[in-house]
Amino acid sequence: VEFYLQQIVHLLVHSCDAVRNKDKLVDAVLSICKAKTYTAHLGNSIHVALHLFWLLEAMLHDCHGTATYNIVAMLIMSIEAQVVNQHFELRDLVRLFHDVPGLKQSILRPVADAKHDETRAAQPTPLPSSSKGAVSHDTITTVATLSEAEKTTLLAWIEAERLKRYKYFHQERDFIVALAGISETMRHMEPRESRKAALPGLLARLIIPDMAYIPLGRASDPYCRVLRVLEAEGTVFSTHSRAPVLICFEVVQEASPPRAATGSTSQAATYDQDTLECIQATYAALFFRSASCDLTTDDNPPPEDAVSLASIKDIVDQNIQATIMRRTSKTAYDMSLAKLMEPTVFGESWAAKKKRLQAASPYGHLRGWNVVSLISKSHDDMRQEVFVLQLIAQIQGIFRDAHLPLWLRAYRIVSTGHSTGLIETITDAQSLDAIKKSKPSISLKDHFDQTYPAPAARDLATLNFMHSLVGYSLVCYILQVKDRHNGNILLDSEGHVIHIDFGFVLGIAPGGGWSLESQPPFKLTKDMVDVLGGVASPLFAQFVELFTHGFLALQRNAEKIITMVEIMMHKATYPCFQNRDVVKDLQKLRDRFVETLPMDDTVEHAVKLVKLSYKNKWTKRYDQFQKITNGILP
Repeated sequence: VEFYLQQIVHLLVHSCDAVRNKDKLVDAVLSICKAKTYTAHLGNSIHVALHLFWLLEAMLHDCHGTATYNIVAMLIMSIEAQVVNQHFELRDLVRLFHDVPGLKQSILRPVADAKHDETRAAQPTPLPSSSKGAVSHDTITTVATLSEAEKTTLLAWIEAERLKRYKYFHQERDFIVALAGISETMRHMEPRESRKAALPGLLARLIIPDMAYIPLGRASDPYCRVLRVLEAEGTVFSTHSRAPVLICFEVVQEASPPRAATGSTSQAATYDQDTLECIQATYAALFFRSASCDLTTDDNPPPEDAVSLASIKDIVDQNIQATIMRRTSKTAYDMSLAKLMEPTVFGESWAAKKKRLQAASPYGHLRGWNVVSLISKSHDDMRQEVFVLQLIAQIQGIFRDAHLPLWLRAYRIVSTGHSTGLIETITDAQSLDAIKKSKPSISLKDHFDQTYPAPAARDLATLNFMHSLVGYSLVCYILQVKDRHNGNILLDSEGHVIHIDFGFVLGIAPGGGWSLESQPPFKLTKDMVDVLGGVASPLFAQFVELFTHGFLALQRNAEKIITMVEIMMHKATYPCFQNRDVVKDLQKLRDRFVETLPMDDTVEHAVKLVKLSYKNKWTKRYDQFQKITNGILP
């Protein structure tokens, strides 16, 4: 439910005309916000309620003066009432006694000390495991037999819990408003050069409420309370009209109820032989059969060891169940890249930074201590970015369910209003533009060779690069992500590509109908392919094969993506839907999945997309345009 909050709210406000259905959706939304009465689970439902509150508050700005304004305003008030002021009856405590070991004793201990025998007779009988959550008539009767003193104790405890919920809900809201206020203050500060020096003072005055946390995770994540802000670690990024602020916090993970262990979902990928043979044959035919293939033109001379169909088949057969399907574990990274990577390339690593801050912190000794960072942004509607990252997370799930090793980083963004939001920072990463500017005339291949001098580290980083390059190539094609200059493409210390900034998607692009990016399906430069060893290399053969498998997986699950877009595109204020023929755009999205093509034709289509993208002249021209106008290196 949490994953689809945007769609639920949008349907509720815009797409449900029948009053009866509206009532059902309202009840469903409010039921999500109902908090547990005991503190151990307090954050889960209030976290969701806060996200609903922020979604609706932004929507309230959009629908001012319309018929939907009253609906949104009613929902905002109802959410707070549901979370904070809900009435709990004594029978609710039966479930608490059953769910939370020791709660009964801790609540009734003051009464039990005075009236030991009477309290023992009055305590409710625990529910059997087969009826967890149910309240029997006998149990309710037992609760009703509690003495007046015990009832008074229980009701006082319930009221205290209600106050905790009030405090939690309002303190977090105030905390997030204060973070947006810092960015807004920076935005109005002139001259811009003074902002960096003024930021530590602003951060020092930031009030950290008792129960504040960073709301960039999921409701199921452990609750991490904010301890203090690290004034010296903040940074302001001044642009023409905005001043996003990076802020670091010390946090501590609070105790939480134990969770059931879940098994690993990692499985080896398997494919039917017909699919493999079709991909192999199509790949060889399109890339290497013709001596006049346009891949060998321009600055890419014909390889001396051109790969034949037979050798392609050998490459795939040797690697399909081994190298290209192996999931890269964190242990492998720790043993290889972290120790073998050239440390000066990415500067101070996030792990080293945390170690330094922990040593200097008065809270560093606490169990569960950590450092988290975020970017607070104002004067910017971030809801489209949130939506695109939701689509990327959905695609990531499709790849995972298909047991493909394709890698995507669906980092978190929370829109906290119509013009404010929080962004999860991507640590240990730099833009391709920054990497190239740090070492003039360096190629991506040179960067990998210099950053990972050990052969094992180089191989692992290159594999990570290939897995992520495939994933984002598919994302950029299906969602038509544009403005893909090297300032919007990051490379992390493990070798992964990470795309950011999704202001141009689903049909809109810089330059509108005259966009230089309208022709290539996605960005695939010679610089990128050279990291893999060129078009004649085994890794490029694996790239094409994984791209095809990923495309087939998306085709099988096309409705998951199409439905999410279809729900949001009607009456949404996102730039990608404004002043557009959304019906036509939706059909174009569906067409990109080529759902009606048989498997052989789909494979050929996918491989042709790679061929059309590689060294596309329009990609080169857009990179040249960005270099001339914005100084971004290609």
